[in-house]
Amino acid sequence: MKIKQSVINYFFLRYKDYPLPLQKRIYNSIPLTFSGLIASFLIIMLGFISANPYKDFSFYIILPSFFLFLINLFLIRLKKYDFAIYNVIIIIILIILYVFIKNLDYILVTICLGGIITISLFYSKKLQLFITIFFVAIAITSKSIFLFYNVLSNQNSNYDIIPFILVNIISGIILNVWAITYKSFVNELALLEKYKLEKERAEKANQAKNEFLSNVSHELKTPLNPIIGFSDILLEEDVNEERKEMYKIINGSSYKLLNIIENLLEISKIESGKETNDKVKFNFITLVKTIEMISKNMILKNDLTYNLIINEKIPQNLIGDRNKIEHILTNLIMNAIKFTNKGEIKLKIDISEQIENNIVLKFDVIDTGIGIPKDKQKFIFEKFVQGEYYLTKKYDGMGLGLSICKSYVDILGGNIFFETEEGKGSIFSITIPLEIDNK
Repeated sequence: MKIKQSVINYFFLRYKDYPLPLQKRIYNSIPLTFSGLIASFLIIMLGFISANPYKDFSFYIILPSFFLFLINLFLIRLKKYDFAIYNVIIIIILIILYVFIKNLDYILVTICLGGIITISLFYSKKLQLFITIFFVAIAITSKSIFLFYNVLSNQNSNYDIIPFILVNIISGIILNVWAITYKSFVNELALLEKYKLEKERAEKANQAKNEFLSNVSHELKTPLNPIIGFSDILLEEDVNEERKEMYKIINGSSYKLLNIIENLLEISKIESGKETNDKVKFNFITLVKTIEMISKNMILKNDLTYNLIINEKIPQNLIGDRNKIEHILTNLIMNAIKFTNKGEIKLKIDISEQIENNIVLKFDVIDTGIGIPKDKQKFIFEKFVQGEYYLTKKYDGMGLGLSICKSYVDILGGNIFFETEEGKGSIFSITIPLEIDNK
């Protein structure tokens, strides 16, 4: 059973991490290659019977094969299954060599077929037929010379050229088919190994990037905190309008920079796999009030109205990752504020599904903003995407907010989707599974 699994692993499971199109291509090549090998092996067996090499068979074949078989048992015991497979291949090659060496005709066949296989691997398919014909012609010519020499020398010859020609032609065709499929198989292996290497390099580069972002973000955040703190204090002082405007610019720019740094930190944590669903007990109403308090100043500053609609049947005490839910909703609301010039921002919370102590809440963040163009909608959850280029200039941000929201929703086991119409606004909806705390 272990040997069978090893063979499956060797030819199939080792490619399970590759993209599906490449997997299909390699899996299609393997049966073709084995079909060619089986057909070639049948021709070899015909040659074995014709050569009649029974005299020294036990000494030259059985004894080495027995030792290789013992080695195989030892390798299997050590769980070195790949080496055991190679050993079986060696046994087959040993039998082939012995059979062909016992008969001159089959030495010629071996040379020709070996040439066909070797050279075919380095040429395009258009030259395959020519190569086959060329080597078969060499074999027939060589055989004809031997026959002609025997006739001139008045030697008795029992050679029959017709069977020899047929063996060469049939073997050449079959082995050439195998060579083509083998070439395809080798090319696929090379392609997959190249992909695997590039994937490993990309993963290492991505890890290095995440570590760099994390380190740089921490280094930037440390001196930024006192700047924000002192600018908050300066804004409370009684100074002239010119100075107050300067303090506002410093304070606002500091907060924007802090938001960018925090987003970069979040992205690096998500991509490194450090973020998990940290379930804690929390009060639902307190969470909603916190989100409203965070968003209120920005909503008033932009002369927008804020509406909150909550299903009264939602339990107050829940279990889930409160911080991530707060981050997601705050981010969605801030995003809605950013792209809404006039009108309202609405947060609607309802029960999507409830089974005993398990509940799925649906959060809708509705705005009357600029909407999202159709050709940009499929990219909206990708990193560093913010609609059109002019939007990046007109509106602050790096296009990380929705990407972080999508990642957090996935971690929480929920779904995120949206409806939008350009010029009329957007509705971003999320569903998040939670537990009801009855204690």
